[in-house]
Amino acid sequence: MPEETSVIEPEQSSVRGIAEHYGKSIIVNRWLGCWVDMVVSVSCLLIPDWLLGNELYRKTLFIWLVLASSYFVVTEWLWGRTLGKLLTGTIVVNEKGNRPSLGQIFVRTLFRLVEVNPLVAGGIPAGIVAFFSQRKQRIGDMVANTYVIRMRDLAKVSTRQSTVSLPSTAEYSAALQRAEPFAKKPSVWNYVGIGVGAFMLLFLFLPQVMSGTLANQYYLGAAFWGGVIIYCSINISRTKK
Repeated sequence: MPEETSVIEPEQSSVRGIAEHYGKSIIVNRWLGCWVDMVVSVSCLLIPDWLLGNELYRKTLFIWLVLASSYFVVTEWLWGRTLGKLLTGTIVVNEKGNRPSLGQIFVRTLFRLVEVNPLVAGGIPAGIVAFFSQRKQRIGDMVANTYVIRMRDLAKVSTRQSTVSLPSTAEYSAALQRAEPFAKKPSVWNYVGIGVGAFMLLFLFLPQVMSGTLANQYYLGAAFWGGVIIYCSINISRTKK
């Protein structure tokens, strides 16, 4: 008796197919996530001003601008999700359902500065483009060839089968390998270590270094927290592989 083969429905099992079936609700999710991320990025600029004082803040303004911009690049490259996407249950992927490359994330972030800018109608331009887009993409997504889908739909990519058969072993294994980067979750303590280390360096040690008031014995502490950040980042990187 011949082995029954699986019949995949391309229009429903691909990232493009899933994105094409989305209605207006995905636009609302993206817009809400956009505002959450705006608050985070703007906080990267306002909190240092409040903690450091305006004079020292102006001297270190470049650092905070880089930090605010890298928020999107780092989070989407490592996890495919910013805080806004995490809260709204969405994730950015490439056309195969994997995490986008660093280049793709960088491109979509560059376009974000124009499309999703709190000084330019608060993300409305991106919303309008995504609303009329066939696959609910803003311009940055189109250029970078990325898609924002719901996290719960990620498992459907290349695994959703027709009702007449079951997935073959090869297809099931391929699906598990594709989902593996998302399934592996580094220990939360790695993120805590990076967060605490970044706070110590940026808000305690760096201001004193810039003003020339950091005592020599405290350089060891700065080196320690720098090592914590590096160690935790390596742990996360190994888990993501």
